[in-house]
Amino acid sequence: MKKTRLFLILTALVGLVWGSMYAWNTERSKLETFSTAGKYLKPGAAVDISYTTQRVAIDEVANIDITLSSGLTKGDVSVKVSLDDDLIEESSFEKELTYQLNEQDNDYKMNLNVSSEQDGLFYIRLFVTIDGTRSRSFAIPIYVGENIQNKQALKPIITNSNGDRLSVSTAKESISTIE
Repeated sequence: MKKTRLFLILTALVGLVWGSMYAWNTERSKLETFSTAGKYLKPGAAVDISYTTQRVAIDEVANIDITLSSGLTKGDVSVKVSLDDDLIEESSFEKELTYQLNEQDNDYKMNLNVSSEQDGLFYIRLFVTIDGTRSRSFAIPIYVGENIQNKQALKPIITNSNGDRLSVSTAKESISTIE
């Protein structure tokens, strides 16, 4: 009887551990897709971005597929790519590139592979300029590791007398007289 009970308990524990590891790996490896197409953007270069990324573990490579799209049919597009200091470039890519828009194909595809040796939220930044006059910047988030805190969630939320929810932020104020 004790052996049967012990066997059932061990089987249940192994099942729980395996299930939680499977859920974490499934959540971590789930691809996330984002696109600015059809969304309001502030005035700037007529270019949209779509990208696919995923959460990765420390020292695991994140494979990011990026597509820059424009409704324009002519013009020179220049792109500058920069990484946060803690991101490691796993495959070489051009940091500054230029391509021409045309009527047949106004999409430009890029693939970046990056990793990090520490937990955190890091960014790949793209600065896009069309014909040297209009520009737009984009930031692609890269989530590495398990211990990523949402800074927004850390802010205390209060409700005022009208029932409006307000986030409380610390502020430093100084008053000085001008002579």
